[in-house]
Amino acid sequence: MTADLTWFDNRFRNLIELVSRSDFSGQFQNIGRSDARGLEFRTRARVRQLLLQANYTYIDGHIEQSNQLSFPFRPGDPLLRRPRHSGDLTVTWIGRKWTARWSTRAVGRRADSDFSTYSVPLTSNPGYFVSDVAFTYEFARRVSAFIRLENVFDRNYQEVLGYLALGRSVVVGTRIRIGHRK
Repeated sequence: MTADLTWFDNRFRNLIELVSRSDFSGQFQNIGRSDARGLEFRTRARVRQLLLQANYTYIDGHIEQSNQLSFPFRPGDPLLRRPRHSGDLTVTWIGRKWTARWSTRAVGRRADSDFSTYSVPLTSNPGYFVSDVAFTYEFARRVSAFIRLENVFDRNYQEVLGYLALGRSVVVGTRIRIGHRK
């Protein structure tokens, strides 16, 4: 079992953001100062054929200095599309010729903007959970086939406000590895 804990404290100057205007065009603006600080935790454990991995991130990011007077670029506003809480959990079963993987990703509520395309502007994007499952079978040392089912529960969510993520989907393919295996 391994675990990592990381603290970060970033301060940005002259952050460039695209600011929407009332005529639906955009203009790049300089956001004077912003900061993002937080904590990342990662752990991984393997017990025989079972591999467990988990990650968690806490982030607190805000605009410190800006000449903008409206959301989302005013001083004190949270950074866009940066959830305070996010994480994932992956469980993988590793057989001699095949693997099976289940993963679930959780993303918390975050500040976002529809940039006034609605009469009452939207200012936050709700959190979501999404799960995927995948199976891989290795036919030969460098040849394998896979099937992946994404968004298993067909969740409706938006990674970016205004853009609905794909519903349940299936990806099927083969992989041929050339060169050294790492």
